[in-house]
Amino acid sequence: MYLYRQTFNAARLVRESLLICLLSFNISAVKQVKLRILILGCGWIGEALADRLMLEGHEVYATTTNLEKYQRLQAAGIFAIMANFDEPVDQSDFPSHIDFVLNSIPAVKRLDYPLLTARFEAARTLLKQLAYRKHIFLSSVGVYPDMD
Repeated sequence: MYLYRQTFNAARLVRESLLICLLSFNISAVKQVKLRILILGCGWIGEALADRLMLEGHEVYATTTNLEKYQRLQAAGIFAIMANFDEPVDQSDFPSHIDFVLNSIPAVKRLDYPLLTARFEAARTLLKQLAYRKHIFLSSVGVYPDMD
């Protein structure tokens, strides 16, 4: 229960940050606007946020490398995309325009610097091909215990 509460609180914090970004674009009726949001690296915080945004009526796209999570996201009505940024990514799997990108691709310690650099360069290359209004980086590395 504690972990669920922490996940929910973290997702709420990210959602509130997105709403603040919306307000900076002078959108007055935030809850009445249907947004297209792309979550790169849909981990535990990203999934909680995606579920919450879906309930609010937004169009959510999320990447994962895990087949079970892919199926779970799809079942929840989220546009799930199988994408591993350590390998070539097929741009055609992604929407051409979105409102917000939440980049939560993990930067784990077990990868050396060249592999991490390649991972984020692949994400950067993809983002160059998409039209979006705001790019937000999220890291949950300091939120949960170091297990790897």
